[in-house]
Amino acid sequence: MLASLAIPLLAAAALSLDRRAFMQTMLGRPLVTGAVVGACLSEPAAGLALGLWTELLWLWRLTSGGYYTPNTPLALSAVLIALFGAGAPGPADWQARAVMGFAMVPCLAHALIRVDVLLRRTAGERSRRLRETFIGLEAEEGGLDRARALAPRAFRRAALAGVPETFLASVAALAVMIPLVRLAATAAVAGAPDAFWAPVAAFAPYAPAAGLLGIASSLSRHYMAPYLLGALAAILGLVLYRALGGGALP
Repeated sequence: MLASLAIPLLAAAALSLDRRAFMQTMLGRPLVTGAVVGACLSEPAAGLALGLWTELLWLWRLTSGGYYTPNTPLALSAVLIALFGAGAPGPADWQARAVMGFAMVPCLAHALIRVDVLLRRTAGERSRRLRETFIGLEAEEGGLDRARALAPRAFRRAALAGVPETFLASVAALAVMIPLVRLAATAAVAGAPDAFWAPVAAFAPYAPAAGLLGIASSLSRHYMAPYLLGALAAILGLVLYRALGGGALP
């Protein structure tokens, strides 16, 4: 089982580099991450669905400067691997599993901000030590020329040092989150009757509405606004499903 999860786990960690450590080409956005990780799990429909829902939830929240957005791509990857990988627990209907995972993503994404803060502090400390080294070097006789010669290589190495750090931190975060998500899914399945999952799966077509409400909530910086509006959309979606001829829900 662990071997079958290795490829999607490594793919998720590699895509997480695009968030801050390398390039920032937007390949680390939830839609792309969901599609890639879902394909690695042989669950492309689930990956695209969860990626789209999550993308809409934080479409207008971009990581820039000192602002930390919730780490939705890594949280999404953890949910996909946990609920759609080998030996995954959860309801048989993939849409019910996807909705269950969608409910978990916001909490996990906010928790992962701590990882970003830690990586930024590490990079800041590395830059501070490098600056102090060059200040000391320039103070020496003939040190200015040596500092100028060494600066490009030294700063390039310092910048690239964040790549392995981010990759290993992402792997470690996934290794912690995946068992937690599986544990939560196992408890949910054990505690809910089979009839509970039919209306959950019925919400899947309305999940994009939760994402669109998340766009509206992005005008506010309230910590849990996307999550609360997503929960509201879930309730409204089930009501609409019943009102528009979806039939009586079990």
